[in-house]
Amino acid sequence: ISYGIGAAPFVAMMQGLHSVKDSYRGRVVALQCAPTFDDIAAFQSRQGDLNAWDQCSIHYASKVTAETFLEIAPNSLDHVDVIVNGPKDFVTAVAKVYVAAGGRKLIRVYGFDNPRHRR
Repeated sequence: ISYGIGAAPFVAMMQGLHSVKDSYRGRVVALQCAPTFDDIAAFQSRQGDLNAWDQCSIHYASKVTAETFLEIAPNSLDHVDVIVNGPKDFVTAVAKVYVAAGGRKLIRVYGFDNPRHRR
């Protein structure tokens, strides 16, 4: 789950997983958040083969809700690893919504400055 430009490292990670797709058995679900779709459109248009990869789905939302988690999670939230990148307030909001949706595992925070956050 990313906010704005925070989508950049996740797109790179997804492209890396795509490069080993024949041996990768998991599923990748990305949620790119921003005030408007235009704010992240560049990340959507540069995804190439990711859009055709059946183990990957990429979504947009202006904000994260418990319903969003439940709609896009490929399985129960018990089997989902959540990685989030964005401003501290966004990370905090995602953690709260994740718990409200029933998530119990710690979320992982990726940051350009590698901040240490805990939910």
